[in-house]
Amino acid sequence: MPGRTSLSLERKLPLLISVLLVALAVGLTWAGYAEVRQASEMRGIGRLQRLATQLAEFAGANTGQRFARLRRVAADSAVIAHLTGRGDDPASEARAVAALDDLALSGTDTAIVAELRGVGEARRVATRPELARDDEPVAVLIRTLSRGQPAVGELYRRGDSAYFWVGAPVTGNGRILGYVLQRRSLRAAARLEHQMRGLIGSDNVSIHFASDSGAIWSGLGGTAVPVPTVERRDDEPPNMIHYSRGDTAYVAVYAGVPSTPLRVLAEMPHGTLLERPTMFLRRSIVVALAMLVIGGLAAWVLSRHITRPLRELTTAAEALSTGDYAQRARVARRDETGRLADAFNTMAVQVQRSHDDLEQQIAESRTLAGRLDEANRAKADFLATMSHELRTPLNAIGGYVDLLEMGVRGPITAEQRHDLERVRYNQRHLLTLIGNILDFTRLDAQKMSYELGDVRADRAASEILTAVAPLLEEKALRRECIGCDRRLLVRADRGRLEQILLNLLSNAVRFTPAGGTVTLTLEPRGDQVAVVVSDTGIGVPEDKLAAIFEPFVQIDSGLTRTVGGTGLGLTISRELARGMGGDLTAANRPDGGARFTLTLPAGGERGCEPTAISRQPTADSPQPPVISH
Repeated sequence: MPGRTSLSLERKLPLLISVLLVALAVGLTWAGYAEVRQASEMRGIGRLQRLATQLAEFAGANTGQRFARLRRVAADSAVIAHLTGRGDDPASEARAVAALDDLALSGTDTAIVAELRGVGEARRVATRPELARDDEPVAVLIRTLSRGQPAVGELYRRGDSAYFWVGAPVTGNGRILGYVLQRRSLRAAARLEHQMRGLIGSDNVSIHFASDSGAIWSGLGGTAVPVPTVERRDDEPPNMIHYSRGDTAYVAVYAGVPSTPLRVLAEMPHGTLLERPTMFLRRSIVVALAMLVIGGLAAWVLSRHITRPLRELTTAAEALSTGDYAQRARVARRDETGRLADAFNTMAVQVQRSHDDLEQQIAESRTLAGRLDEANRAKADFLATMSHELRTPLNAIGGYVDLLEMGVRGPITAEQRHDLERVRYNQRHLLTLIGNILDFTRLDAQKMSYELGDVRADRAASEILTAVAPLLEEKALRRECIGCDRRLLVRADRGRLEQILLNLLSNAVRFTPAGGTVTLTLEPRGDQVAVVVSDTGIGVPEDKLAAIFEPFVQIDSGLTRTVGGTGLGLTISRELARGMGGDLTAANRPDGGARFTLTLPAGGERGCEPTAISRQPTADSPQPPVISH
């Protein structure tokens, strides 16, 4: 039966379908979002790349024009004359300043700041003589100009503004006479920034200029901006950087301005790149939720349609398992579940018929078992009664034989005495057979009792060998007793032990031809003592090893058998051994003959009286392979 917390298939099926739908929706939504996000980021970064490249090219073209104007001014005769003439000539200085004013490229390029310096000299002439603090960046630029080509200096900051110097060397007579220098700032019209944002398709784009060292950043209006902490990623292009300002994360792409130490940076908030993926994700979530609701309802309806017949079939099966064989499943359709219900009903009919037949057979078996018990009891009573009835005349025969041998009825001849001995032998043989039948009857009725105590196994073995000595001598058999000179105690019933040994030795004598050997061996085996009786006789056929201990089974069971007996001796002996906590087993000797092994619990000096118990063999008693004569 299912536990209280287990869910039925009617609930598990829609739950499973819903879980699969959720997994599918989440997987497809996330895959679509990742794809759209990647495409959006690549498209936005590509636009930033194009914008930065175009602005860098534009700035490079402007720088080329600036270099051409600087070269023209540096080649002006007034500039050369001022550098080669006296520095205190007002007229020469005025002509040089007028030449510097010619550095303006357009009408908006007014109020220029320019200087003219000689080699190794301070400023000769300037359009704005108050810029004394700009000596250091100018000196750095002059070291570059000493190579003979125009150049652009690094950005530097003054107040809130960012500036840079450009210059060209003034040459004459094959040597550098001085330098024409101009300070510039980054100023662009608002129209240019609007055009750039239109080009990239977003108002959140910003343009900055920076030195190659990244120490100074400037906006298009010439205002210095704080330099953020830049982060580079290995899996992105080398000209792409990430940084944050406040709580906003930015992504930027830069391009170097040709022939300058400056860079153009086009930046955009990272959230702007994710606007389209975020919108896609929201729409996908809405669609996925709608699909989940519809799919869940459909799964619930479908599961009820599928599982209702299964639930009815389960109910019928449970009723059938509890003994309600009249329960049937309803067949409402002809699909797989309908055919299953039909098959179940057919099976239920067959089970009901089988159950009815089985009950009838059980009733008949009980009646037959009762009759068999009665017959068995009648047999046991008959055997017990007949055994007692037969003992009386046999004992009387023995008494009359004793009277005749004593001469009470007169003297007897030697032939008559010989006949009386044969009568006594057969009388004792019949008493033995009757005793075996009585013992078997008691064992079968589980009424055999035992007086267990410590018994000298060596002494019992010696006494039994003495008792069978006449039989051994009659057939000229040799006897051996190995271990009989050592004191060995066993826990057993002395009378039952002697009965077992007498039966084993009698069998050995009976089935050993004249001149053979009968050996009795005593040996301790841990907490047990083994008494082994072996002979050099005919042994036991291999096909009878498994059945020799069964009642009334003999080696020679034909009508022409030469050895007598009822076939109960070994059966009784094994049951007696097991009743005393031991066992009796047998096997064929490799060199011919049989070997019987009686094992009993080892005894000890306990100083206690024998214990009267009743042990009966049970179905759980060990059943090793045994051999019997």
